[in-house]
This record gives sequence, C-alpha cells and structure tokens, in this order.
Amino acid sequence: MKHLVFLLLVCSCFSLNSYGQSNKMIALKESIQQLHDAMLSGDSAKLDELTFDALTYGHSGGKIEGKDSLIHHLVTGETDFISMDVGDPAILISKRMAWVRLNLKAEITDKGNRMSADLKVLYVWIRENGKWKLFARQAVKMNS
Repeated sequence: MKHLVFLLLVCSCFSLNSYGQSNKMIALKESIQQLHDAMLSGDSAKLDELTFDALTYGHSGGKIEGKDSLIHHLVTGETDFISMDVGDPAILISKRMAWVRLNLKAEITDKGNRMSADLKVLYVWIRENGKWKLFARQAVKMNS
C-alpha cells in the first residue's frame, strides 16, 4: 500500500510540473506574438511592457540597442517593420528563464531604405512578476 501511495504522489508531481510547464509555454508563446505585433504596429506601451529594462537587442549587422533606443526607433518609424513572417519557434523553458530560436523573414524600412531580412533569431526571456519579458535578442543573417 505504501508503494502505491508513493507512486501516486510521484505521478501527481510530474503531472503538476507538466501542467505548469504548459501554462508557461502558452504564456511565452502569447508574449512572443504580442512582441511581434507591437513591433509591426509601433505600440510603445506594449513594447515597454514586454521588454526588460536592461534589454540588450542585437541586430544582424552588429548594432546593439537598449530598450529605450529600440522602442524609439520602432515608434517613430525610423525602423519600421512592414511585414513579418516567423517560423515555428524552438523553445526551452527553465524555471523563470527561456530561450527561443526562430527564423524570421521581414520587410523593413530603416531610415527610409526598404530592405528584406532573412534572419535566425535567438530571444532570451525572463519571467518577472508572473509575466514574460524579453531580456536579450540576437539575430544573424541566413546564408543565401
């Protein structure tokens, strides 16, 4: 009988862990979509809500921006995402941190110059006060 009770306790712990993990996964995927929507629309309040104060945002050309600079460029239209197509992300969540790898194709204007981007992107997200926030981003150009 003791073995059966122990087995049931172990199984319920695994079930609760996978349930919690799936809720975190769902919330993270929603945050990723909200970030992409905010980047397309230039929604400063949403961008502020979804990014960590000490954000480091690395572009494929080597430029590094912080939170304020990124939001400023997206809101003013200095950098403007015209379209964005994101492949299925690979995601790993570990406690309150997560990394996300995805392929991103976009049409962008940067200081008035229109260009296409075909990138591999790594996001690092942190869970703060129950919400996912983008902590770091690095992009590299895809080989043609």
